[in-house]
Amino acid sequence: MINAAAIAKMKKGVRIGQRRPRRAHQRSRPCEAIKSGQVAGAGLDVFAEEPPKNCPLIGLPNVITTPHVAGSTPKRQEELGTQVALQIRDYLVEA
Repeated sequence: MINAAAIAKMKKGVRIGQRRPRRAHQRSRPCEAIKSGQVAGAGLDVFAEEPPKNCPLIGLPNVITTPHVAGSTPKRQEELGTQVALQIRDYLVEA
């Protein structure tokens, strides 16, 4: 639903929140819109692959990403807990 054409029609500085399973934020054009300032920021919790790998949005200062946890199992919860702990460790090491 959110693609380059839709973003081009939006007011400059729009903020995007996405909670449904779509792949639009995996593509480079929305990433370029964020880098250019057309999109001021985004909050995302659904990726085509969990955890996301090689996603150009990860690490941008104006993008917040969280793991998608809908319908998770106890085993998946444990894996996500480990993933979050590793991300916190990496953040603290870099700080």
